[in-house]
Amino acid sequence: MALRVLSVICLLLAPCLAIAEERDIASLTRLDTDDPEQFEFFQALGIYDFTAIRVDGHATAAQVIREFDFPGVAPEVWRNEVREIFDPRLVFETFEAAWNEAPLAPDSRMAVQNFFTSELGQRIVAAELTASEEMSGPVGAERAIAAAEQAQSENDPRLAALNGFIAENGLVEFATAALLGARFQYFRGLSDGGALQPPVPEDDFRRYYDYYVSAETEYMEDWHRAYALLAYGDFSPEDFAAYRAFQQTAEADQLEDALSSAFDGIPEAMHYQLGRAAARYSTANTP
Repeated sequence: MALRVLSVICLLLAPCLAIAEERDIASLTRLDTDDPEQFEFFQALGIYDFTAIRVDGHATAAQVIREFDFPGVAPEVWRNEVREIFDPRLVFETFEAAWNEAPLAPDSRMAVQNFFTSELGQRIVAAELTASEEMSGPVGAERAIAAAEQAQSENDPRLAALNGFIAENGLVEFATAALLGARFQYFRGLSDGGALQPPVPEDDFRRYYDYYVSAETEYMEDWHRAYALLAYGDFSPEDFAAYRAFQQTAEADQLEDALSSAFDGIPEAMHYQLGRAAARYSTANTP
């Protein structure tokens, strides 16, 4: 699917923590729609599955927040709070409403759908889904990063094409900005909710953002190299070259723009609400 949007879904809709044990993908893919062709289009790109896999991971991930900041709150109380914020159906309904305001042009949609419903396109979506699941938690991510580091030390010939693919699509820069933007909103939610006393000035948030850009960029480089090796490492050079060529087409650029616009602000809004929720429980349990 659109690579930058995939990065945001993978990195923002679930932090690098354990994924929930069950994922309600089936209910998300049964969303009612007045446009069955649009449903088939999103399904072909794997958007329903990517969204459901990652959003549902917050149910387990956010338990770490409770354990550190307000352990006296019952786990099920906090889990229910988080599930209301990170509801995959709500996420997708918000996305779909925004998409319908500025959808992909019919000719471009047809070209994109033809690629992703082809044998190669379906193998790519399946491989990206598998890699996304594998790297959803800290253990899987660390294992994949370690494998990529070993491949790099052994001068694995596949890495030249994979690194070129990451660079030509601007994935590291885009994901770093998106990740820090969501984290920025989480701390804003904490501050606005009264958990940070005195309230943190906006300029301090900006300095925090700038300070962590370098460190997060380095991590994003490692993460994307590991993800690319996991997702595309088994593709033949010819098949991977065909995918790279598709990603450079005007239709792929238009898909990227349309999806980015439709998802714009959703991760940030969710992380802000998570911060506000955490602030409520933190302040309620402060002596």
